[in-house]
Amino acid sequence: MKHSPHSTVAPMKRAAGLAAVWVLTGCGGGLPVAGGDVGEAALPASATASGPVGAGAGVTGGAGGATVRVGTPAQLKYELCRNASAGACTDTTPRTIEIATTIDLGDYAEGPAAAEGCDGKQLFDVRYNAAAARGMTVGSNKTVLGIGANAAVKGQGFLLRNGVSNVVIRNLSITDIDEGLAFGGDAVTIADASGVWIDHNRFARVGRRFIVTGTGDHGGAAADVTISWNEFDGHSAWPARCDDTHDGPLLFHGTGRLTFANNWLHDFSGRGPRIEGDALVQVVNNHFQDGSWHAIDTAGGGTRVLVEGNYFEDVPVPVLHGPAAGSVHGLLAQTDAGTSACNAALGRNCAVNIATPAPAADGFTADAAVLAAAKAAPPGSIVRPYPARKVPAVLSAGVGVGHLR
Repeated sequence: MKHSPHSTVAPMKRAAGLAAVWVLTGCGGGLPVAGGDVGEAALPASATASGPVGAGAGVTGGAGGATVRVGTPAQLKYELCRNASAGACTDTTPRTIEIATTIDLGDYAEGPAAAEGCDGKQLFDVRYNAAAARGMTVGSNKTVLGIGANAAVKGQGFLLRNGVSNVVIRNLSITDIDEGLAFGGDAVTIADASGVWIDHNRFARVGRRFIVTGTGDHGGAAADVTISWNEFDGHSAWPARCDDTHDGPLLFHGTGRLTFANNWLHDFSGRGPRIEGDALVQVVNNHFQDGSWHAIDTAGGGTRVLVEGNYFEDVPVPVLHGPAAGSVHGLLAQTDAGTSACNAALGRNCAVNIATPAPAADGFTADAAVLAAAKAAPPGSIVRPYPARKVPAVLSAGVGVGHLR
Protein backbone atom coordinates (compact mmCIF):
# COMPACT_ATOMS: atom_id res chain seq x y z
CA MET A 1 0.00 0.00 0.00
CA LYS A 2 1.32 3.40 -0.98
CA HIS A 3 1.08 6.35 1.37
CA SER A 4 0.89 10.02 0.56
CA PRO A 5 3.93 12.03 1.69
CA HIS A 6 1.46 14.18 3.61
CA SER A 7 -0.04 11.28 5.58
CA THR A 8 0.70 10.71 9.23
CA VAL A 9 1.13 6.99 8.61
CA ALA A 10 4.09 7.13 6.21
CA PRO A 11 6.63 8.82 8.52
CA MET A 12 5.73 6.48 11.41
CA LYS A 13 5.93 3.39 9.23
CA ARG A 14 9.25 4.37 7.73
CA ALA A 15 10.79 5.45 11.03
CA ALA A 16 10.20 2.01 12.48
CA GLY A 17 12.53 0.46 9.91
CA LEU A 18 15.14 3.15 9.65
CA ALA A 19 16.98 2.40 12.88
CA ALA A 20 17.58 -1.18 11.77
CA VAL A 21 18.83 -0.07 8.36
CA TRP A 22 21.16 2.43 10.01
CA VAL A 23 22.70 -0.23 12.23
CA LEU A 24 23.07 -2.74 9.41
CA THR A 25 24.85 -0.26 7.14
CA GLY A 26 27.32 0.53 9.90
CA CYS A 27 27.08 4.27 9.40
CA GLY A 28 26.89 5.17 13.10
CA GLY A 29 24.60 7.58 14.86
CA GLY A 30 23.50 11.07 13.91
CA LEU A 31 26.31 12.96 15.68
CA PRO A 32 29.40 13.74 13.61
CA VAL A 33 32.25 11.34 14.32
CA ALA A 34 35.62 10.80 12.69
CA GLY A 35 35.01 8.96 9.46
CA GLY A 36 31.25 9.19 9.99
CA ASP A 37 28.42 10.95 8.18
CA VAL A 38 27.64 14.66 8.15
CA GLY A 39 26.14 16.00 11.37
CA GLU A 40 22.72 16.92 12.63
CA ALA A 41 23.42 20.62 12.16
CA ALA A 42 23.10 20.07 8.41
CA LEU A 43 19.36 19.31 8.67
CA PRO A 44 17.27 21.90 6.82
CA ALA A 45 15.46 24.20 9.22
CA SER A 46 12.42 24.26 6.97
CA ALA A 47 11.08 22.84 3.75
CA THR A 48 9.94 26.31 2.73
CA ALA A 49 13.17 28.21 2.26
CA SER A 50 12.66 31.62 0.71
CA GLY A 51 15.29 31.00 -1.93
CA PRO A 52 16.98 28.12 -3.73
CA VAL A 53 20.13 26.37 -2.59
CA GLY A 54 22.87 24.85 -4.69
CA ALA A 55 23.40 25.59 -8.37
CA GLY A 56 20.35 27.85 -8.62
CA ALA A 57 21.17 29.96 -5.56
CA GLY A 58 20.43 33.58 -6.30
CA VAL A 59 17.48 32.95 -8.64
CA THR A 60 14.76 35.51 -7.85
CA GLY A 61 12.28 35.11 -10.71
CA GLY A 62 9.70 37.89 -10.78
CA ALA A 63 10.66 39.44 -7.46
CA GLY A 64 10.38 43.22 -7.52
CA GLY A 65 7.82 43.22 -10.33
CA ALA A 66 4.05 43.26 -10.49
CA THR A 67 1.92 40.36 -9.18
CA VAL A 68 -0.95 39.16 -11.37
CA ARG A 69 -3.42 36.34 -10.79
CA VAL A 70 -4.60 34.23 -13.73
CA GLY A 71 -7.40 31.72 -14.11
CA THR A 72 -7.65 30.87 -17.82
CA PRO A 73 -5.25 29.40 -20.39
CA ALA A 74 -5.17 32.65 -22.36
CA GLN A 75 -4.35 34.72 -19.28
CA LEU A 76 -1.59 32.34 -18.20
CA LYS A 77 0.12 32.24 -21.59
CA TYR A 78 -0.05 36.02 -21.93
CA GLU A 79 1.52 36.69 -18.55
CA LEU A 80 4.25 34.08 -19.09
CA CYS A 81 5.35 35.88 -22.24
CA ARG A 82 3.71 39.08 -23.41
CA ASN A 83 6.07 39.64 -26.33
CA ALA A 84 7.93 37.32 -28.70
CA SER A 85 10.02 37.63 -31.85
CA ALA A 86 10.93 34.82 -34.24
CA GLY A 87 9.74 32.25 -31.73
CA ALA A 88 11.82 33.65 -28.85
CA CYS A 89 10.25 35.39 -25.86
CA THR A 90 11.44 38.99 -25.54
CA ASP A 91 9.43 39.77 -22.40
CA THR A 92 12.00 40.26 -19.62
CA THR A 93 9.86 42.36 -17.28
CA PRO A 94 9.85 40.91 -13.73
CA ARG A 95 6.44 39.48 -12.88
CA THR A 96 4.90 37.03 -10.39
CA ILE A 97 2.06 35.00 -11.90
CA GLU A 98 -0.26 33.47 -9.32
CA ILE A 99 -2.52 30.48 -9.94
CA ALA A 100 -5.19 29.60 -7.37
CA THR A 101 -7.26 27.10 -9.39
CA THR A 102 -6.85 24.37 -12.01
CA ILE A 103 -6.04 25.63 -15.49
CA ASP A 104 -6.66 22.99 -18.18
CA LEU A 105 -4.72 23.73 -21.36
CA GLY A 106 -5.63 20.51 -23.14
CA ASP A 107 -6.59 20.46 -26.82
CA TYR A 108 -7.87 16.95 -27.31
CA ALA A 109 -8.39 14.92 -30.49
CA GLU A 110 -8.98 11.30 -31.41
CA GLY A 111 -6.03 9.34 -32.78
CA PRO A 112 -5.63 5.96 -34.53
CA ALA A 113 -6.04 2.65 -32.77
CA ALA A 114 -3.03 1.32 -30.86
CA ALA A 115 -0.97 -1.24 -32.81
CA GLU A 116 0.34 -3.23 -29.85
CA GLY A 117 0.06 -3.43 -26.10
CA CYS A 118 0.94 -5.29 -22.92
CA ASP A 119 -0.18 -8.92 -22.61
CA GLY A 120 -3.76 -9.09 -21.50
CA LYS A 121 -4.37 -5.38 -22.00
CA GLN A 122 -7.16 -4.10 -24.19
CA LEU A 123 -6.30 -2.13 -27.34
CA PHE A 124 -8.35 0.95 -28.11
CA ASP A 125 -8.31 4.29 -29.89
CA VAL A 126 -6.09 7.00 -28.44
CA ARG A 127 -7.36 10.38 -27.34
CA TYR A 128 -4.35 12.66 -27.51
CA ASN A 129 -3.66 16.23 -26.50
CA ALA A 130 -2.41 18.21 -29.48
CA ALA A 131 -1.28 21.08 -27.23
CA ALA A 132 0.96 18.97 -25.02
CA ALA A 133 4.00 18.78 -27.29
CA ARG A 134 4.15 22.54 -27.81
CA GLY A 135 4.71 23.80 -24.27
CA MET A 136 4.06 27.30 -22.95
CA THR A 137 6.86 29.76 -23.61
CA VAL A 138 8.20 31.46 -20.48
CA GLY A 139 10.08 34.76 -20.47
CA SER A 140 12.97 35.82 -18.26
CA ASN A 141 12.43 37.15 -14.73
CA LYS A 142 9.18 35.32 -14.09
CA THR A 143 7.78 33.49 -11.07
CA VAL A 144 4.88 31.07 -11.51
CA LEU A 145 3.41 30.50 -8.05
CA GLY A 146 0.57 28.25 -7.02
CA ILE A 147 -1.63 29.58 -4.21
CA GLY A 148 -2.72 26.95 -1.69
CA ALA A 149 -2.75 23.17 -2.05
CA ASN A 150 -5.02 22.94 -5.10
CA ALA A 151 -3.24 25.09 -7.68
CA ALA A 152 -2.71 23.10 -10.86
CA VAL A 153 -1.81 23.24 -14.53
CA LYS A 154 -2.78 20.32 -16.71
CA GLY A 155 -2.52 19.45 -20.37
CA GLN A 156 0.56 21.52 -21.23
CA GLY A 157 3.96 22.16 -19.70
CA PHE A 158 6.44 25.03 -19.47
CA LEU A 159 9.09 25.75 -22.10
CA LEU A 160 12.26 27.67 -21.16
CA ARG A 161 14.62 28.24 -24.11
CA ASN A 162 16.41 30.79 -26.33
CA GLY A 163 18.53 32.27 -23.56
CA VAL A 164 15.77 32.74 -21.00
CA SER A 165 17.01 33.24 -17.44
CA ASN A 166 15.86 33.79 -13.87
CA VAL A 167 12.66 31.71 -13.72
CA VAL A 168 10.86 30.21 -10.71
CA ILE A 169 8.07 27.59 -10.81
CA ARG A 170 6.68 26.70 -7.36
CA ASN A 171 3.76 25.00 -5.63
CA LEU A 172 1.89 23.61 -8.63
CA SER A 173 0.48 20.27 -9.65
CA ILE A 174 1.62 19.79 -13.26
CA THR A 175 -0.22 16.81 -14.68
CA ASP A 176 -2.05 15.05 -17.52
CA ILE A 177 0.25 15.87 -20.41
CA ASP A 178 -0.39 13.20 -23.06
CA GLU A 179 -0.07 10.27 -20.69
CA GLY A 180 0.33 7.12 -22.75
CA LEU A 181 2.14 8.74 -25.68
CA ALA A 182 5.89 8.06 -25.59
CA PHE A 183 6.63 11.23 -27.54
CA GLY A 184 4.02 13.43 -25.95
CA GLY A 185 4.84 16.63 -24.14
CA ASP A 186 7.17 17.34 -21.22
CA ALA A 187 6.08 19.07 -18.03
CA VAL A 188 9.13 21.38 -17.87
CA THR A 189 11.74 21.82 -20.61
CA ILE A 190 14.93 23.78 -19.89
CA ALA A 191 17.12 24.13 -22.98
CA ASP A 192 19.50 27.03 -23.55
CA ALA A 193 18.28 28.63 -20.34
CA SER A 194 19.86 29.47 -17.01
CA GLY A 195 18.98 30.47 -13.47
CA VAL A 196 15.95 28.22 -12.85
CA TRP A 197 14.31 27.06 -9.61
CA ILE A 198 11.69 24.27 -9.78
CA ASP A 199 10.36 23.82 -6.24
CA HIS A 200 7.53 22.20 -4.25
CA ASN A 201 5.60 20.93 -7.25
CA ARG A 202 3.86 17.63 -7.97
CA PHE A 203 4.30 15.93 -11.34
CA ALA A 204 2.03 13.10 -12.47
CA ARG A 205 0.61 11.46 -15.60
CA VAL A 206 3.04 12.91 -18.12
CA GLY A 207 3.60 11.03 -21.37
CA ARG A 208 7.25 11.95 -21.83
CA ARG A 209 9.43 13.62 -19.17
CA PHE A 210 8.53 15.36 -15.94
CA ILE A 211 11.62 17.55 -16.44
CA VAL A 212 14.09 17.56 -19.32
CA THR A 213 17.15 19.77 -19.65
CA GLY A 214 19.32 20.38 -22.68
CA THR A 215 18.68 19.24 -26.22
CA GLY A 216 18.76 15.95 -28.08
CA ASP A 217 22.36 16.49 -29.22
CA HIS A 218 23.42 16.70 -25.55
CA GLY A 219 23.87 20.44 -25.91
CA GLY A 220 21.58 23.23 -24.86
CA ALA A 221 22.82 24.90 -21.72
CA ALA A 222 20.80 24.34 -18.57
CA ALA A 223 23.05 26.23 -16.19
CA ASP A 224 22.46 27.15 -12.55
CA VAL A 225 19.35 25.03 -12.06
CA THR A 226 17.93 23.83 -8.72
CA ILE A 227 15.15 21.23 -8.59
CA SER A 228 13.96 20.85 -4.99
CA TRP A 229 11.16 19.50 -2.79
CA ASN A 230 9.10 18.08 -5.67
CA GLU A 231 7.04 14.92 -5.82
CA PHE A 232 7.48 12.91 -9.03
CA ASP A 233 4.60 10.42 -9.09
CA GLY A 234 5.31 7.70 -11.65
CA HIS A 235 2.06 5.76 -11.33
CA SER A 236 0.94 5.09 -14.89
CA ALA A 237 -1.94 3.37 -16.62
CA TRP A 238 0.22 3.34 -19.77
CA PRO A 239 3.48 1.74 -18.64
CA ALA A 240 6.20 1.16 -21.24
CA ARG A 241 7.34 -1.91 -19.29
CA CYS A 242 3.87 -3.16 -18.41
CA ASP A 243 4.51 -2.62 -14.69
CA ASP A 244 2.25 0.38 -13.95
CA THR A 245 5.22 2.75 -13.63
CA HIS A 246 6.66 5.64 -15.62
CA ASP A 247 9.75 4.83 -17.66
CA GLY A 248 12.28 7.65 -17.96
CA PRO A 249 10.66 10.44 -15.93
CA LEU A 250 13.75 12.71 -15.78
CA LEU A 251 16.39 13.49 -18.39
CA PHE A 252 19.27 15.89 -17.77
CA HIS A 253 21.35 16.03 -20.95
CA GLY A 254 22.49 19.60 -21.24
CA THR A 255 25.54 21.50 -20.12
CA GLY A 256 26.04 23.43 -16.89
CA ARG A 257 25.43 22.89 -13.16
CA LEU A 258 22.31 21.39 -11.62
CA THR A 259 21.21 20.58 -8.05
CA PHE A 260 18.58 17.84 -7.51
CA ALA A 261 17.74 18.03 -3.80
CA ASN A 262 15.01 16.86 -1.41
CA ASN A 263 12.76 15.34 -4.06
CA TRP A 264 10.55 12.25 -3.79
CA LEU A 265 10.52 10.06 -6.90
CA HIS A 266 8.34 6.97 -6.70
CA ASP A 267 6.89 4.23 -8.91
CA PHE A 268 9.32 4.56 -11.79
CA SER A 269 11.06 2.05 -14.04
CA GLY A 270 14.36 3.67 -14.97
CA ARG A 271 16.11 6.93 -15.84
CA GLY A 272 15.25 8.74 -12.69
CA PRO A 273 17.20 10.72 -13.74
CA ARG A 274 19.34 9.90 -16.76
CA ILE A 275 22.27 12.31 -16.77
CA GLU A 276 24.51 12.94 -19.76
CA GLY A 277 26.32 15.75 -21.50
CA ASP A 278 28.85 18.16 -20.04
CA ALA A 279 27.23 18.71 -16.65
CA LEU A 280 28.04 18.80 -12.94
CA VAL A 281 25.00 17.46 -11.07
CA GLN A 282 24.59 17.05 -7.31
CA VAL A 283 21.92 14.48 -6.40
CA VAL A 284 21.42 15.05 -2.68
CA ASN A 285 18.93 14.00 0.01
CA ASN A 286 16.31 12.54 -2.30
CA HIS A 287 13.97 9.62 -1.62
CA PHE A 288 13.87 7.13 -4.49
CA GLN A 289 11.06 4.67 -3.75
CA ASP A 290 9.64 1.66 -5.57
CA GLY A 291 11.66 1.63 -8.74
CA SER A 292 11.36 -1.49 -10.86
CA TRP A 293 14.77 -0.96 -12.50
CA HIS A 294 17.35 1.78 -11.95
CA ALA A 295 17.29 5.28 -10.50
CA ILE A 296 20.35 7.34 -11.50
CA ASP A 297 21.65 6.55 -14.99
CA THR A 298 24.85 8.24 -16.17
CA ALA A 299 26.44 8.41 -19.59
CA GLY A 300 28.92 10.58 -21.44
CA GLY A 301 32.52 11.33 -20.61
CA GLY A 302 31.83 14.89 -19.49
CA THR A 303 29.19 13.97 -16.90
CA ARG A 304 30.10 14.53 -13.24
CA VAL A 305 27.54 13.37 -10.65
CA LEU A 306 27.92 13.80 -6.88
CA VAL A 307 25.48 11.45 -5.11
CA GLU A 308 25.07 12.20 -1.40
CA GLY A 309 22.67 11.41 1.41
CA ASN A 310 19.99 9.75 -0.71
CA TYR A 311 17.59 7.04 0.46
CA PHE A 312 16.94 4.28 -2.10
CA GLU A 313 14.00 2.12 -1.05
CA ASP A 314 13.09 -0.95 -3.11
CA VAL A 315 15.18 0.17 -6.07
CA PRO A 316 17.05 -2.80 -7.64
CA VAL A 317 19.79 -0.66 -9.23
CA PRO A 318 20.31 2.70 -7.51
CA VAL A 319 23.04 3.77 -9.96
CA LEU A 320 23.49 2.44 -13.50
CA HIS A 321 26.50 3.21 -15.65
CA GLY A 322 25.79 3.34 -19.38
CA PRO A 323 28.15 2.15 -22.15
CA ALA A 324 30.01 5.48 -22.05
CA ALA A 325 29.55 5.92 -18.32
CA GLY A 326 29.87 9.31 -16.73
CA SER A 327 31.81 9.89 -13.51
CA VAL A 328 29.98 9.23 -10.24
CA HIS A 329 31.08 9.85 -6.68
CA GLY A 330 28.67 8.20 -4.26
CA LEU A 331 29.27 6.08 -1.16
CA LEU A 332 27.32 3.42 0.72
CA ALA A 333 29.79 3.44 3.63
CA GLN A 334 32.59 5.62 4.88
CA THR A 335 36.19 4.56 4.34
CA ASP A 336 39.41 6.22 5.39
CA ALA A 337 40.25 6.96 1.76
CA GLY A 338 36.80 8.38 1.09
CA THR A 339 36.89 10.56 4.19
CA SER A 340 40.28 11.95 3.23
CA ALA A 341 39.29 12.66 -0.38
CA CYS A 342 36.00 14.36 0.52
CA ASN A 343 37.57 16.54 3.19
CA ALA A 344 40.31 17.62 0.81
CA ALA A 345 37.80 18.59 -1.89
CA LEU A 346 34.76 19.75 0.08
CA GLY A 347 36.06 20.49 3.56
CA ARG A 348 33.76 17.84 5.04
CA ASN A 349 32.86 14.18 4.86
CA CYS A 350 30.70 13.11 1.95
CA ALA A 351 27.28 11.93 3.11
CA VAL A 352 26.78 8.20 2.57
CA ASN A 353 23.68 6.91 0.81
CA ILE A 354 21.32 4.20 2.06
CA ALA A 355 19.92 1.45 -0.14
CA THR A 356 17.39 -0.98 1.31
CA PRO A 357 17.29 -3.80 0.56
CA ALA A 358 20.95 -3.96 -0.40
CA PRO A 359 21.16 -3.99 -4.22
CA ALA A 360 22.80 -6.84 -6.11
CA ALA A 361 24.43 -4.26 -8.40
CA ASP A 362 24.64 -0.74 -7.05
CA GLY A 363 26.99 1.13 -9.41
CA PHE A 364 28.29 3.39 -6.65
CA THR A 365 31.87 4.53 -7.28
CA ALA A 366 34.30 6.99 -5.71
CA ASP A 367 35.51 9.02 -8.68
CA ALA A 368 38.07 11.73 -8.01
CA ALA A 369 37.02 13.64 -11.14
CA VAL A 370 33.67 14.41 -9.52
CA LEU A 371 35.27 15.76 -6.36
CA ALA A 372 37.63 17.89 -8.44
CA ALA A 373 34.69 19.39 -10.34
CA ALA A 374 32.79 20.04 -7.10
CA LYS A 375 35.84 21.70 -5.55
CA ALA A 376 36.09 24.04 -8.54
CA ALA A 377 32.39 24.97 -8.42
CA PRO A 378 31.46 28.47 -7.18
CA PRO A 379 31.20 28.86 -3.39
CA GLY A 380 27.81 27.79 -2.05
CA SER A 381 26.79 25.85 -5.16
CA ILE A 382 27.36 22.45 -3.52
CA VAL A 383 24.70 21.67 -0.91
CA ARG A 384 25.75 20.33 2.51
CA PRO A 385 23.66 17.18 3.03
CA TYR A 386 21.97 15.86 6.15
CA PRO A 387 22.10 12.13 7.04
CA ALA A 388 20.36 9.83 4.56
CA ARG A 389 18.50 8.00 7.33
CA LYS A 390 16.45 11.16 7.97
CA VAL A 391 15.38 11.67 4.36
CA PRO A 392 11.99 9.83 4.33
CA ALA A 393 10.72 11.60 7.46
CA VAL A 394 11.99 15.04 6.42
CA LEU A 395 10.46 14.76 2.95
CA SER A 396 7.19 13.33 4.27
CA ALA A 397 6.72 16.55 6.19
CA GLY A 398 7.53 18.98 3.41
CA VAL A 399 7.65 17.68 -0.14
CA GLY A 400 5.22 18.71 -2.89
CA VAL A 401 2.34 21.16 -3.19
CA GLY A 402 0.77 22.93 -0.24
CA HIS A 403 3.83 23.25 1.99
CA LEU A 404 4.76 26.88 1.42
CA ARG A 405 4.27 29.22 4.35
